[in-house]
Amino acid sequence: METMKIAFIGGGAMGEAILAAVLNRGLSTPQAICVSDVKDERRQYLKQTYQVSVTDSNPDATAKSEVIILAIKPQNLPEIMPGLSGRIKPGQLVLSIIAGARIDTLCKGLDHRQVVRVMPNTPAQIGEGISVWTTTPEVTETQKEQARTILSTMGKEIFVPAEEYLDMATAVSGSGPAYFFLFVECLTEAAVRIGFPEDTAQALVLQTMLGSGQLLKNPGNHLPNCAVWSLLLVVPLPPPCSSLKTKTSANWSIRPSPLPTTEPKNSANKPLPRLAPSNLPANFFNKFIKFKGFSLDKTFYTHYNIEKKYDWEKGGMKDNLQAEEKQFAEEVGIVFEQTGIPRMAGRILGWLLISDPPHQSTEQLTKALLASKGSISTMTRLLIQFGLIERLSLPGVRHDYFRLRSDAWRRMIGRGLTDEIRMVRQLAKRGLELLGEKPPVTRKWLKEMLDVYTFLEQEFPTLLEKWEKKHQEVGPTVK
Repeated sequence: METMKIAFIGGGAMGEAILAAVLNRGLSTPQAICVSDVKDERRQYLKQTYQVSVTDSNPDATAKSEVIILAIKPQNLPEIMPGLSGRIKPGQLVLSIIAGARIDTLCKGLDHRQVVRVMPNTPAQIGEGISVWTTTPEVTETQKEQARTILSTMGKEIFVPAEEYLDMATAVSGSGPAYFFLFVECLTEAAVRIGFPEDTAQALVLQTMLGSGQLLKNPGNHLPNCAVWSLLLVVPLPPPCSSLKTKTSANWSIRPSPLPTTEPKNSANKPLPRLAPSNLPANFFNKFIKFKGFSLDKTFYTHYNIEKKYDWEKGGMKDNLQAEEKQFAEEVGIVFEQTGIPRMAGRILGWLLISDPPHQSTEQLTKALLASKGSISTMTRLLIQFGLIERLSLPGVRHDYFRLRSDAWRRMIGRGLTDEIRMVRQLAKRGLELLGEKPPVTRKWLKEMLDVYTFLEQEFPTLLEKWEKKHQEVGPTVK
């Protein structure tokens, strides 16, 4: 195969992953590749690491290329298309991995018809991904083979005849890794709660996930149908899992049996630890099991009393006051989860609201919330990025602490509502543009929607300023 001349518009994580894979597989050479990126430090990194040409000019990058790979963030697409419109030559192939950017948008914005749209997923960064892709009719068979060859360097690829399948793939393979990551996080936390050291818990969970995936793929296992449900039928599910039911056309259940009256025992006749709600993070059953299509029967909830209060007992000791405090943290987590913040991050916020002292270390948060250090570390970084908490160093103490920022709630409201108001206003405006000169009765609802959110967008900053002024004058009030 001849060396491909490739231009990258965007040199971020996914762009670099494709670049590295293309070079490793010998599809191209550093001399035949040019990367355009807006950040100078990123350009210098790619130049030093891969010896490729770099530039901050998209037209210069694409001038001599056969394939142009668009690997930028969706919000940056409107900025780059005018600079490339009319400058892409017939015969050049545009391959886009931009999430949500439809082919029609790309063709019109770039004034070019030979376009491939791809939905990759994050494992593509290590060559283990799966990419779903489609093309415009103007893409030749030779160009399709070029696209297929490039995508195969990142893992598996599947061509689909219509763009609607990419929207479906976004929900399955595109978003799917996040659910696996959630499952791993939850199961690791569960293992830590029942007594495993964190490194052991991670090793157990990761190998279990990898091994289970290989088992599903293994054509040598002689199960009736090598599918998830077939495997579930042969895997012994310990209580309370035996009460999990799956909705199917036949309305059958997986090992439907009553909950036992005694605890499961080991060879020493001692109770075995369970992955029950008191051990699993609260969002495990609600977010993961429901996502998979399971429903939990009333016996399950009644048996573990999880609708009333989570059991925070550990090691045979129970402090009623502390249990109530931790229940409050859990409730804060549930509320903030509805705003798009992970429940564990919300639990950290809830604990920092009532903790004494108000600053807490990673170890204190880990112990109080019965979470892994990895989970606390990830969520505190997220909350710092959101501007809700801050890192604190104390004299003579080597480790850091975390506490709420004094302007946390103003930041949260300002960030969340301002963005939401702006997005809805833009949506209403786009809808009116779509209707064009339709009769007023047709445009009525969108017009009212636009008016309301335009008003809110104009007035909301004033409301926040009013609060700031009042807050500075009187300070926080405590009753």
